[in-house]
Amino acid sequence: MMYVIIGLGTFGVSLGKTLNAMGNDVLGIDTNLEKVEMHKQDFDTACLNSTDENALMSQQITEADAVIVAIGEDWAASVQTTAVLLNLGVKNIIGRSLSPLHDMVLRRMGITNIVNPEETAARSIANHLMLENVVSTYSITDDVVINEIIIPSYYVGQKAGQINFKGEYNISLIAVKHQVENAGIANKVGGVLGFEASKHWEAATNDLDSYIFGKDDHIFIYGAQSDIAKYMESIK
Repeated sequence: MMYVIIGLGTFGVSLGKTLNAMGNDVLGIDTNLEKVEMHKQDFDTACLNSTDENALMSQQITEADAVIVAIGEDWAASVQTTAVLLNLGVKNIIGRSLSPLHDMVLRRMGITNIVNPEETAARSIANHLMLENVVSTYSITDDVVINEIIIPSYYVGQKAGQINFKGEYNISLIAVKHQVENAGIANKVGGVLGFEASKHWEAATNDLDSYIFGKDDHIFIYGAQSDIAKYMESIK
């Protein structure tokens, strides 16, 4: 996959490094030559003005699978860049919202894929602070999330179907992550190198009702934040 990221601030650079590490082709664009030079070892970069249609056309930007407008300070430049991308016929544009007004303008322009990394990070941290046993949080919408949590000890030995996630809590169990013993050779290699390699994580997603919870299992639950909060309170 090919992704173009416009704006090499903290968010844009982190996203670029992550996409690149996952095996994708990444082009990072910024007007700041220092930033472009700094990150050219992380992924491909280009120094240009993203509000200049000819400059963007020179990068064959319409061939990208997605273009992420990650500009983080100048929302007017973000809007102008988005307008240029739309004019060029770029199909998959992901915008970064800097304020409620910016969000509204982007939506009026027809951009429906909009992210707010600061808001997402704040929500994730709040969940970790308020909800015990939460390992990670994935936001689906502003109100709907997927939480990975460590199961309470009294779940061990029970079948997942014995717990009425949907009927009692209005949430859904979508996966269970559990540890599995490694093969003997992997364990020996781990011992030689000085790290624990006796187990690795696997996921169970099918026939979950018959799954029997084991020690240290993690579950992935899906639902509204308010319902998940009530569930978490009930298992304390």
